[in-house]
Amino acid sequence: MKSNSETIGSLKEAIHIFLDNTNNAPKNKGGYELMYRGHSSENYLLQPSIFRGNRLDREAQMIQELKRLSPIDFPNSILDIEDLIKMQHYGLPTRLLDFSLNPLVALYFACQTSKDEDHKNDNGEIIAFYEKLEPTNSFATKRFARLSSYDGKTEKAFQKILNIKDSSDASSPENTSQLIKKKIVEYYSKKYIFIPAIHNNERIRRQNGVFMFFGIDIATANPFEKSSFAYEKDDLEPQYDGMKVRIVVPKDVKTKILSDLDALGINHGFLFPELEHQAFYIDEKFLREAGAKPPKRRFRVLR
Repeated sequence: MKSNSETIGSLKEAIHIFLDNTNNAPKNKGGYELMYRGHSSENYLLQPSIFRGNRLDREAQMIQELKRLSPIDFPNSILDIEDLIKMQHYGLPTRLLDFSLNPLVALYFACQTSKDEDHKNDNGEIIAFYEKLEPTNSFATKRFARLSSYDGKTEKAFQKILNIKDSSDASSPENTSQLIKKKIVEYYSKKYIFIPAIHNNERIRRQNGVFMFFGIDIATANPFEKSSFAYEKDDLEPQYDGMKVRIVVPKDVKTKILSDLDALGINHGFLFPELEHQAFYIDEKFLREAGAKPPKRRFRVLR
């Protein structure tokens, strides 16, 4: 395993790594944060839900349908980041991938058992990034958000959602096309940005949420056409000396670490404060104390 990766055997070992990351992080980089994502299988991709299962072609349609059915919840004509965060919260696939500023939250999710039969016996994994958080009201964030309401069909449609003006030489469509391609490179040279979560609900507050916000891959032949991609974990590099960017949680220590996290107050009931989740946590807790098998989840927990 690379020196920037490590396998843990206990909560104590995990906390040691988290503290090392924090203590070694540069202190003079304004706006930079350590952000962690935990998932139940080390084989999972770093990829948002809208990029999975052939959903991307219908991204704009799904958003418009939700806005049509719930106009009071989404009153704005132009999709913004707050709309996307709300959609993510209620289960609609988006370009947002959940991270947390609290590594213990990421560890909790890394210790879950995958619901996918092919991965239910996999080791868990935590991924760490040290990057700058882009303000939610910045032009970059707004440009990424507008990608979600674009149908991905034509260069002209792409031009419209980004408000790119025609070339000054109106008689030359080729010049306008070149201008659009230039703007694509300018706006999306980076495939993703990190943004803070708007703390407009108790779940996000408790999970100390931030998001990895996926854009487009400008290396494709037609970058204005929507295409799925994943962040290649093999390309992960520490952003400063000594940083651990991948932390593997062996499957045989997951249960013990979850128990230790529960003792610190990091558990399903705390991270999911909605009533149905509180009831599930109580049921699960008392069944464990009685030596019985915990119940199966009655709901989907998005990560």
